[in-house]
Amino acid sequence: MTFGVRLGIDFGSLTTVAALAGPDGVVRPQRFDSHLGDDRSVLGNDFPLLGKHPSLLGDDRSVLGNDRDPADPEVVAKTLARVAEEAVRAAGSVPPVVLTHPAAWRPDRRRLLTAAAHLAGLGEPELLAEPVAAARYFTSTLGHRVPAGSCLVVCDLGAATFDVSVVRQAADGFSVAAADGLLDAGGLDLDAAVVRLARDQAADDPAWHHLDRSGLWQDARAVREELSAASTARWYIPSLGTLTVTREALERAIAPVLERTVERTLDTLRAARVTPQDVAAVFLTGGASRTPLLADLLHRALRMPTVTAEHPEVAVACGSVHGERGAAPVVVPATAARPRVKPSLLRTFSPGGIVRGAPAVHGVAVSPDGRLLATGGEDRKVRIWDLGTGQVRYTLTDHDGPVRAVAFSPDGGLLASAGGHPRKTTRALRVWHTADGRRHRAYDTDPGGPAVVAFHPAGRLLAAAGRDGAVRLFDLFDADGRPYTHRPAGGAPIHALAFSPEGEILATGDDGARLSLHHGDPMPRHGGAALHGHRGAVLGVAFGGPAGAVLASAGADRTVRLWDTASGAPHAVLQGHTDPAAAVAFNPAGTLLASAGLDTTIRLWDPSTGAHLYTLDGHDGAVHALTFAPDGATLISAGADGAVRLWSLGRP
Repeated sequence: MTFGVRLGIDFGSLTTVAALAGPDGVVRPQRFDSHLGDDRSVLGNDFPLLGKHPSLLGDDRSVLGNDRDPADPEVVAKTLARVAEEAVRAAGSVPPVVLTHPAAWRPDRRRLLTAAAHLAGLGEPELLAEPVAAARYFTSTLGHRVPAGSCLVVCDLGAATFDVSVVRQAADGFSVAAADGLLDAGGLDLDAAVVRLARDQAADDPAWHHLDRSGLWQDARAVREELSAASTARWYIPSLGTLTVTREALERAIAPVLERTVERTLDTLRAARVTPQDVAAVFLTGGASRTPLLADLLHRALRMPTVTAEHPEVAVACGSVHGERGAAPVVVPATAARPRVKPSLLRTFSPGGIVRGAPAVHGVAVSPDGRLLATGGEDRKVRIWDLGTGQVRYTLTDHDGPVRAVAFSPDGGLLASAGGHPRKTTRALRVWHTADGRRHRAYDTDPGGPAVVAFHPAGRLLAAAGRDGAVRLFDLFDADGRPYTHRPAGGAPIHALAFSPEGEILATGDDGARLSLHHGDPMPRHGGAALHGHRGAVLGVAFGGPAGAVLASAGADRTVRLWDTASGAPHAVLQGHTDPAAAVAFNPAGTLLASAGLDTTIRLWDPSTGAHLYTLDGHDGAVHALTFAPDGATLISAGADGAVRLWSLGRP
């Protein structure tokens, strides 16, 4: 449905987000500081008064039974007037306006919002419940599907409040089945925990009482957001010096607040009378929802797929300018069915023996004909197994350091293995003949050897990358053996590497949170298009879908992300791993995605919807590597417990 130019506004306690939808269908969000007047008082020494007030529109959410008088609409109108000015500047006049509001607001609260819009010169606005706008964003922008009759749980963790709603998809669009919230659980409460941690470190230092409060709270928010991706954050506070805040300490401090949001979510699901089978996903919105512990706690309690938008603070505003519509197919063709699998553990290989403390296995690969399995690990050995008998055909012992990666050539005739001494560059990349285990070539690379290897689909070129941030492409049949060296922007150590099925794109993921697509066949051009989203190292990449139309990435931020390779646009953020996600793999049809985590689990996803299908628990340590057998019926995983496990994905 086409609307032309529309303006959506999500008024918030600290930040108001406006989204202008142009006639070209492009939605452009913009943030505004909400006008606070003189209400930035401080309660005691450390807590902003605003942190105890959910909105300048008054505290009343009818579901909470609070009867305070509403705020003066003129206060709200001051912010809306600034939005109107920007809209006129961009569109020439004020377009039709949609104002969002919490689902639980009574009519008198909604009338207050309408009055503020009139005072701001926005005309007569359309009012839309925030979770309905979020659900439209979930389907129309992120491309997820909510089947008719199914529900979406929307958890909105804003600056000062937490709102949870269950919305149901019907033929005529989304409707709210239940809504609730907390007035004292939001980003400011999480920031307060950061401030407390700093105050505890400052002890009785008198300088604490003379700090700039405004700057302190802005820095606290920055520290909290940094700890969403990092394990520690260093915080320089004038007159006090540099303090160190750890994610572990922060999560202990904020857990009581977030546990209350989970309890309220469970209460709301019960009130809506829905079962887990009725819920398509849990969708996290609001700027504070980036906090990983929130997704972790919700997933543990609900066991439902949890999705966070790339920019969760703009989801409501941007969704408000979308009409009712279903999700467009994103990853697989419309004719592809949702994968239905019943995984089970088929068998276990133990290269180092079935003993406690067996050497970790870092790399695993299956030959194109599905007959051979290659493994490499901490014991510096490469093994080629017969998948039919489970016996080792060859043990290759020429590496002088841990073997980090293995890969078969497209015809299965060669096997590449990477790994070397941390202070040597010689012979760290080796290529073997799979028929008899003879070494084909050995190549010099960066110290320690490559961390990842991949064959070009044409079979002649081998790409390798590692700690020095360079991608080296070796011509396997060139006599001099000197590589073509490609240096992606950033120069950070590279952890992930993959060619698209046609070989036209080389994807890399590095330690600096950079995911890059390098175009050029067979040699990538310098530079590369960066895909931004991960908030930590990118540890795994894989192409899937028709002709590699979709790229999956796994990150140290504990997320798996899906991208459109043609446009670079993000499709979805898949959450559930409680430690870094280390590897991803698509089945050959592109209809099933597997991710491996340092949390010892393997997760299976439907890439067309982002739905979580199964969690496989079997490894006793971090899972380092994943691959599918060519027929797609078997998934192979390897990890720190020294085991290689084969999982049957038999269809019911």
